[in-house]
This record gives sequence, structure tokens and C-alpha cells, in this order.
Amino acid sequence: MDKSSTVVEQLKNMVGLHLEMHPNLSLNAISKRASVSGTTLRRIMNSANSSEPAPHVILNLVSYLKKEKSLSGVLHNTDGPIGERLNECFGQFIEESISYSTTEEIEESLQDHTSYIIYKLASHHSGTTKMEVQSLYGVTGLKVLEELCKKGLLKENGHYFHAVKKNFSLTLETAKRHLPHLVSLYKPEELNLKKNLFYSQSESLNTEAIKLIKDIHRNAAVKIHKIMSNEENHGSTPYFSINLSETLLPNDGQEEDQRRILQ
Repeated sequence: MDKSSTVVEQLKNMVGLHLEMHPNLSLNAISKRASVSGTTLRRIMNSANSSEPAPHVILNLVSYLKKEKSLSGVLHNTDGPIGERLNECFGQFIEESISYSTTEEIEESLQDHTSYIIYKLASHHSGTTKMEVQSLYGVTGLKVLEELCKKGLLKENGHYFHAVKKNFSLTLETAKRHLPHLVSLYKPEELNLKKNLFYSQSESLNTEAIKLIKDIHRNAAVKIHKIMSNEENHGSTPYFSINLSETLLPNDGQEEDQRRILQ
């Protein structure tokens, strides 16, 4: 049995067990409470020809079945193929206490860069405005803003637009596609304003050194999140921080001794 079938079968077993424990519950009820479409859920339960659901669907369903709203709680307490898949897709989130949530509609609606940035702005405590959106994306941005409102993903409050789900999450695949556009918003010409910074460093390292750097990045991300979450620090300047490190070569899994032999 391949990995996708195993994930589907594990989901099917979890849903089946939940139904046994709650005999008055229907698949439609689970669908609504887990923010998963009824069609998707029925495909899982008829798993003979079912492909693996999208990662956000798996996350929402497991979160509901386990009654665990914290993303870190879901990741830490789910084993097997589902646990592996969720950690692959959502393991970048580091805050223990915050509840990240998503829906199929959020994941599908934020595939293009404009929608993603507008929703990201609207997820800030102060929300966003038409003027802010227009300054970034012009008339196109205003049309996207209107579409997100029609879908019920944004709500208007006076002159401000707010995301319905502030602490939202996207799969790593989707986040990766948006990364180049997010980096393009960096303005080196404004370095003298002391609001931005940029460092790029590289070296050939051993496994232990890479682990130390990852720990530094992870701790920094936690500290940055705490600063951004503190209401006393909230202001009017939309600000973003990217924490990224990676090997330069693909599939870099060779041991140092093997590399020495090749040299």
C-alpha cells in the first residue's frame, strides 16, 4: 500500500471510530464542524479509489477529531503517515500556544500572490484599507479585495478590512510559491530609514553546526512572534520578517566521510 493510501486509510479509521463513539453524528455534521467539504469526506470514507486529500483538509479533520485547536498539539500528538504528512507541510510553525487554523477555501483562495498579501495585511490587528491595497496592487488589488469579501474571507468594519481567521496557516508548498513575491517587497533603498535589514551568509558545514544554526533561527522566530503578539507593540506599520535557511545543493544527504572520498 502506497503512502497516499495509508494516509487515507488512517483518516477513514479515525472518522469511523469517531462515528462509533458518537452514533447520532452524521458525516455531514463532521464535514461542517471540521470545515471539510462533504464530497471530500465521502471520498475518504470510500477510500478504494481515493487520492490523498490536501494537507489543510487533513489538518482540519484531525484537529476536529482530536479536539485539538493548537497546531503544535496536532503535530505532536498525531503519529503514523498522517503525522508525517502534517509535519512535512506545517512543521514550520513554532509557537506552542497559538491556534493556527485554515479552511479549504482559504488555501484555495490564497494561491495567487495578490490575494495572499492582501489577506496577510488583513490578518494584522489593524486590518487593511482600500488605500493600502491600491498602493500595492492598483485596481487589480481592489478587485481582489472585493472578491475576498464576497467569499466571506474578509469582513469590512468602517474603512478597514479584517481577515475572518487572523491566525491562518498555509501548506509549505503554497508558502514557498509566495516567498519570491514576499522577498520582492524588500526595499534596499530605504535601508537608511533603519526599518529593514538583510543578511546572506553561507559556508559548507557539518550536521552539528547546521543544527546549532537552526536552533538559533527557531529561538529568534519565537522571540519575534512574542514581540508581534504583544498588544503594547502594535502600531500602524505593516511589517514582516522571514526566517529561512537551507542547503544549497539538492538532496544533500551524504556523510562527510563520503564527501572526503570524492575529493
